Amino acid sequence: MKIKQGVYKMEKLITAEQVAEMIGVTVEVLHQWTYRGAIPHIKISKRMIRFRESEVMEWLDSKAFGPEEKKPQSQAKKRKGGKSYSRERGKRYIDEMVERTKKEVLGS
Repeated sequence: MKIKQGVYKMEKLITAEQVAEMIGVTVEVLHQWTYRGAIPHIKISKRMIRFRESEVMEWLDSKAFGPEEKKPQSQAKKRKGGKSYSRERGKRYIDEMVERTKKEVLGS
């Protein structure tokens, strides 16, 4: 729940299918991530989970590295000539991160 000007406002919840499409993974992978607690979710019942879009976006932001953030030492790569990251390069990095996470979760 978010508080806006003293009034409680409940954020609309989105389905696993919507989140999977939004971040480019299968629903099965998303369910594995929720089982492992890797992504924030709400368990409505034994067979029903929902997500807050804002929490999913915050989770994605926490996984991405931009020009103003430093990569962990093990993943740091020096850029020649001080070139900045482009939007396309950032998107490619996120896509690669999603693929690596899929492999880690699926164990392949």
